[in-house]
Amino acid sequence: MRISFSPQLRSDALTLEITSGDRLRINGELFNFDPLGEGDTIPAGATPCDWIIGPVDRIDGEVCLTVILPHGEAPEPWQAFPEPLTVIEPGPIDIPSNTIVEVSEQPAEGGKLMIVTTRRWRQDPEVVETFVPDPPPEPESAPQIETEENANVDA
Repeated sequence: MRISFSPQLRSDALTLEITSGDRLRINGELFNFDPLGEGDTIPAGATPCDWIIGPVDRIDGEVCLTVILPHGEAPEPWQAFPEPLTVIEPGPIDIPSNTIVEVSEQPAEGGKLMIVTTRRWRQDPEVVETFVPDPPPEPESAPQIETEENANVDA
């Protein structure tokens, strides 16, 4: 199956999975393209799925379709200009996805360790650790000496 993508600013998520043959699961809903014959086309809009845009064709034995690819306000290059995917094996499809940034902290002697993990599509996670020291204790207030300037403050 050859899947092309049409990037679109959207807040919803997309999951794709090939179950068997030419059956595609989109966000849990199964679409069976096995009956589509060589050279046949399902016209744009005839597939009952808002995620599939354009026609669905069978060319050289392969089902070819275009799916909306949701992305955030600042898409990564692989989302803004995605390459088509050719999927042969059944299973979940690794689609171009948003960069995910996770921040965690761990206690450490004298402070805490801030850990920022950045996960980008098809790249190894990038982990940055930063030690943040505890703030120094507040100094005790020194007794205030009464002067002419502050003596009449309460009066």
